Amino acid sequence: MIAAATALERPAIRGGLDDADGDVAVLVDGEPAPDFRVDSDWRALRELTAQAETAYDPVPLTGRDPAIQAYTSGSTGDPKGVVLTQRGVRWCTDSFREFLEITQDERGLVVTPLYHKNAMTGVVKPCLAAGASCVVLPEFERETVIETIETYEVTYLTGVPAIFKRLVEAPALVAASDTASLSWASCGSATVPETLAGQFEDVFDATLLEVYGLTEGGPVVTHSPRDGPQKAGSAGLALPGCRTRVVDPETGEAVADGNPGELLVSNPGLGSYDERPAAERAAFEIIDGTRWLHTGDLARKDEDGYHFILGRLDDMMIVGGENLYPADVEERVLQHDAVTDVAVVSVPHDTKGEAPVAFVVTDRPVTAAAVKQFALDRGPAFAHPRRVFVVDAIPLSGTGKADTETLRQRALERIDGSL
Repeated sequence: MIAAATALERPAIRGGLDDADGDVAVLVDGEPAPDFRVDSDWRALRELTAQAETAYDPVPLTGRDPAIQAYTSGSTGDPKGVVLTQRGVRWCTDSFREFLEITQDERGLVVTPLYHKNAMTGVVKPCLAAGASCVVLPEFERETVIETIETYEVTYLTGVPAIFKRLVEAPALVAASDTASLSWASCGSATVPETLAGQFEDVFDATLLEVYGLTEGGPVVTHSPRDGPQKAGSAGLALPGCRTRVVDPETGEAVADGNPGELLVSNPGLGSYDERPAAERAAFEIIDGTRWLHTGDLARKDEDGYHFILGRLDDMMIVGGENLYPADVEERVLQHDAVTDVAVVSVPHDTKGEAPVAFVVTDRPVTAAAVKQFALDRGPAFAHPRRVFVVDAIPLSGTGKADTETLRQRALERIDGSL
């Protein structure tokens, strides 16, 4: 049993200690009240610490032994426990650090939850491995982030699109602060709009790089390089030691450069699902003696090896026989001057089979009809949102992704089931 003296005054704590088994109760801080009794001897933590062994024999480990068990975000189903190995975690940490040229001079800023791979893989692990500094905030708050960059001379940060959208909405606040130390940022966990990278560079005079990964996939798979060509809308190149393939999801055959297909990944960091044998069989495949992960993500890879993530395979909609991805519609809608955020989902359509609808956030009054016409004027007719809903904010999941399931349900309620 472990307790602090201040906690002992709480009835629930006292009751729990009375019911607990054990011969020793460890007191973390302070002294128990004179009338407090449990069927154990009280020992002070400082006393036990002073008596503790100062050396121990490390547990023998191999690269195949489990290091951590992380969990998927659950955006496409129930969260799955993913076991990552000692070798895999080390590979990802070193590969990310080397590819992004993270040295001891970096100061990385964490603004996402530490349970999220965006924080741990993007900042904490590579910075600790390089002997660099980490600045950790308990939560994202725009003014605090900007102030922290100035105070601690942060050189880079990682985050999700929703975070960077909030930051670029405050150019005056940034201009009034000294953020000159910031040279780059890494944005992932969801498709990054092309316009966002330009806005970030304009506001911070720093480069916004896109990263792609998934818990069981490395976790990091690709990243835009700090030095070298930047391609708009690209999630960059595969990390050293990582192989990727883009295949036809129906045949499994590789597609030509530039064509869309399912992204397959192979690297030393691939995880495995804990006690989920059916999911394991469905996601992983041995091809020519190599273990590959079917990511379930649609992507295309150009002749230079740059990857463009189009969305989830399940999110692709077929509108009157035409393949359409939510990211295509979102990018077009975001070009409207009044639109600051957008999320697109598919709903049933009486004649087309299915069609996109858009939820948009605006910074000034604009009609849904105007946004719909704007998209229609700038692309093929099948690719425009059939309905536009103006909302105060896009609902997000715990990992900062647009909550598409919630949006789809809201859309179905508003259109009464079908367009």
